[in-house]
Amino acid sequence: MKTTINIFSAFLAVILFVSIWSPDLSAQRKKNQQEINHDSIVIATYGKVVTGTEQAKKIQEIAKVLNKAAGLSGSGIIKFKLIQNEEINAFAYINDSIYVHTGLFKSVGNSIDQLAFVLAHELAHVLMKHPAKGDEFLNKNPNATEEQWKKLSRDME
Repeated sequence: MKTTINIFSAFLAVILFVSIWSPDLSAQRKKNQQEINHDSIVIATYGKVVTGTEQAKKIQEIAKVLNKAAGLSGSGIIKFKLIQNEEINAFAYINDSIYVHTGLFKSVGNSIDQLAFVLAHELAHVLMKHPAKGDEFLNKNPNATEEQWKKLSRDME
């Protein structure tokens, strides 16, 4: 238990460090909020948003802690959303939202620490602007090979 708490504390420290030295994301967010409804793209691709469940409540509780640790508040907070999908996955998206598949709970079970670790990892991607960098790469390289995309993904991981 003590090791888990220490790991979680270390990860929160990393998020705080990244948030302090990352450029202001508000201008990038406004740019990303163009006419595109990113939620509808995610829903059509991965599944509907789930609210009101115990899983969704856990995610929101952790999201509050992580946003606060990253120094985000008001309209600058990152949104965390649970989507109905049995894959074990969570991802940061171009709209500065983090989507968590219901299937992730098959892996983390009831462990708040494990779930928080995954969500903090995804928050770090948003703070480092990885989704925006990926989108920019694809816009500049529409004929990019799968290998080139994988290399970029590995470099950002």
